[in-house]
Amino acid sequence: MRTRWFAILLLLFAPSVWAQSMNKAKTECEKLMNALLPFAQQTLERHGEFFPYGGAMKGSGEIANLAGYDGREKPPSADIIRLLKQGFVQGAKSG
Repeated sequence: MRTRWFAILLLLFAPSVWAQSMNKAKTECEKLMNALLPFAQQTLERHGEFFPYGGAMKGSGEIANLAGYDGREKPPSADIIRLLKQGFVQGAKSG
């Protein structure tokens, strides 16, 4: 009987918790996008192109801008994207 009540409570409250976490994720994604997009727009206006770059949100909510560099002046974008992906994975693993 106790298990059944717990299951009922879980079903009642799960959608609310899920909706709150989705709203938080959406807000965080928008904050990250709003921090990163102006750089792309400025760089496109000034230079007509830009190298791949990215950003991440730390647990504190602080935005970290990220770029990849392999020592070459004009590396292929795919190489920089690979470096960025590796950085994102390492950052996620280390928190």
